[in-house]
Amino acid sequence: MPKVPNIKNFSNLVQLVAVTSDCINLEGVMDNEERSKLRTILDYWIEHNRQHSREFREWAGKAKGYGEDEAGKRMLQAAQEMDKASQSLSQALRSLDKEEL
Repeated sequence: MPKVPNIKNFSNLVQLVAVTSDCINLEGVMDNEERSKLRTILDYWIEHNRQHSREFREWAGKAKGYGEDEAGKRMLQAAQEMDKASQSLSQALRSLDKEEL
């Protein structure tokens, strides 16, 4: 598997996407460089979502502790939806790996 660059912040991700859009394959087939970039972006989004999900749960607990039950409930719902988004992104990542074989 090719070495994937580490994306530490959103600015780096935006730069990667900008470069990616300049590398369009006219044959309609994703080349290895594009596949590597997409993997990097998906990995970043998955981890980013996981961090948000943890934060949502943490703050939901705090809100409930202060009697803000409805706000806490909604934040837990948001965390669950974020987890579902991460699952979909993980499936997309796995499908890229299968197609490469």
